[in-house]
This record gives sequence, C-alpha cells and structure tokens, in this order.
Amino acid sequence: MRIEWRLVLIALVLAAPVRAASYSASEHEQRMLRRLVEDDVEGWRTSGDKGLDYSEWPMVVRVAKLVDAYSENEVAADLAYKGKRVVVSAVVEAIRKDAADQPFLSLSAGNGAALRSLHARFPESSQAELALVKKKQQVTVSCVARGLLLSQPVLDDCSLFNSDRVTDSMMKKVEAALRGEREANEGVAALVVFGLAFARLTKPDSTCITKPMKGNKHCEAELDRLMRKGGGLEAAADTVRKELLGAGLKWAALAVKDAQDAGR
Repeated sequence: MRIEWRLVLIALVLAAPVRAASYSASEHEQRMLRRLVEDDVEGWRTSGDKGLDYSEWPMVVRVAKLVDAYSENEVAADLAYKGKRVVVSAVVEAIRKDAADQPFLSLSAGNGAALRSLHARFPESSQAELALVKKKQQVTVSCVARGLLLSQPVLDDCSLFNSDRVTDSMMKKVEAALRGEREANEGVAALVVFGLAFARLTKPDSTCITKPMKGNKHCEAELDRLMRKGGGLEAAADTVRKELLGAGLKWAALAVKDAQDAGR
C-alpha cells in the first residue's frame, strides 16, 4: 500500500505545473528601461557608442570618417563600405535635385574633414518627406555607399532613419528576456539590472524618465549622486540581480561585474 501512495505522490509532483522563469516589471520600471534603451540607441546612432548589440542593423559611420577614408585610399574605402548599407548622422547643407531630377541631401562632413560634404541620394518617392527637411537640420539617414562619383563619396537608395524602430526592437528583446522567453547577452543583462535598480531609487516624475537622458543635466546629477559610494545604486543592483536569479532568469548573473562597476 505504501508503494502505491508513493507512486501517486510522484505522479502528482510530475503533473504539477512548473513556475515559468519570469519577472513582471512595474510601469515605472518599464518606463525607465525604455529611457535607457533610447539613450543607448541615441549613442549608437550618433557616434557608434553603445552597450547593446546592433549587429542586425546597418553599421554607423561618421560622415567625416567616410570622406576621409575615400580621400586617403579609395580602394581600401570601397572594400570597407561600397555596396553596404550604412547609417550616418550629419547637418544638412542643401536639399537639391540632380540632372536626372533625383533628390539628394548634401551632408556636412564638419571642419577638418578632407572633403566638405557628401551627397545622399533619395528615390523620387521620398520628395514629400524631403520637402519637410530644412538646411542646418541634423538628420540621420540609412543609405547604400556607392563609392566615389566625380571625386566625391556618394550614398544612394537613402531614407530618413527612424530610431524609434530600433528602440522598439531592442525593447522587445528586453521584455522577452524578462518573460523568460529568450536568453539575454551581457549588454541586455547589464541594462536590465541597472535600469530596475535605478527605477527603484527614483520617483515617477524624475527627469530621467520624463525627459530624454542625453543632455539632461538634472538626470546626470541624480545618477551621479546614486552612483557615489553609499548612494544606493550598487546595493539596489545587487538586490535586483538576486531577485532575477531567484525568479529563474539565469542570465542576470552576466550583469554582476557591470552592476558592481555602475556603483563605483
């Protein structure tokens, strides 16, 4: 009789639902995570400075680097860029059409570059969009590098780049990792642990959440205070990491070093 009861108990244990590994972020925490992702995307878009993995997106190249590369060695520059889609951010010097009535933007390479500017050519279907662009406006475009034309680097098949698409894509990865639907790499793990810890130490009306982080002096001051020894961020990050590990999200262990560094 005992054996029968043991078999019944084993069957009940095996049939019991296993709690899925996941963490349910609050609305405040979700907003903080999105702000951090937006900040990382902004750094990647404008300078290539990033913490997340953007390998599925076109490479980011500074206009000055592109024109200098072609001025230095056209063969090497073609090997590096020609035929590849790139993302560049620059100030618009002019909005014009070429002899074939194809619209293009003349993008400034900045002071000190070997060439003053380069042309970014757009399909005719982009005319309504380009009609809204102004001279001296900072724009980001996604184009295919075509090499030199009349001694000037040319970008073709261009479109105005929407960084919100990148942010949305990165947020889906963060949310999927928190739901336990996918593993997170070091970049995502560090951002999540830091973001959840930062959220717990800030109020919903913090400027770090209500406004973009780039150039946000109030947010920088708030973060600097929390990152100082005894400011609380290191302890909060350690608590978050343990909670995520306790929830079955093993990837949180990847953020150990990053969380410790963030607290210094």
